[in-house]
Amino acid sequence: MTPWDEVVTSLNDQLDQIKTTLADGGAGDFPSYRELVGFYKGIAWARQDLTSILKKRFHDDEGD
Repeated sequence: MTPWDEVVTSLNDQLDQIKTTLADGGAGDFPSYRELVGFYKGIAWARQDLTSILKKRFHDDEGD
């Protein structure tokens, strides 16, 4: 497993944990709900942005 695979796996695990917490009613109030959703959106954005950067980087390197 490459380091990048480990990062993606870790991010996916964190996203799954947040989804489970939300589904199980783990956010006791609206501010907690908003915080969890904010964490989820931030992690999802980071995963997508890092993936995009790496794909672009590897694609550019292969073209050289």
